[in-house]
Amino acid sequence: MRRRGKSYWLPLCLALGALRAEPAAKPPDAKPELPKTGVNLARPAGGWINVEVGGNRFVVLFFDSEKKPVPADRPGGVVRYVYTARENKPPVPLARSEDGRKLVTPARIRPPHVFHVHIVLRGERPEDADESYNFRYPG
Repeated sequence: MRRRGKSYWLPLCLALGALRAEPAAKPPDAKPELPKTGVNLARPAGGWINVEVGGNRFVVLFFDSEKKPVPADRPGGVVRYVYTARENKPPVPLARSEDGRKLVTPARIRPPHVFHVHIVLRGERPEDADESYNFRYPG
């Protein structure tokens, strides 16, 4: 006659041993990556922007050429989004967030979030060149 009571000890011991093991450390030379959500666009002067709809608002994040987050270097801009099968809305302004790290729209963007997007980022001074981007969201 075979006892079944001892058969669960081996898996239990292995599971407890795995829990006690130290977590794997990240390699120190891990390169920063752009966000996986939204649309990543290269900027003409170097660096990147990431545009996504978060909390039913457009959010524009800024990254340097090494893909590290940086504060927004533009004071604002305008976003125009065109639904393919719905009445189009007027352009909405982009303004710096309170922390200065991103640009956000105050207007609520109603789902579904599938449209063509036209963004113009204004310069700090009138003589600064504007940046414009056209793309389909989601990319």
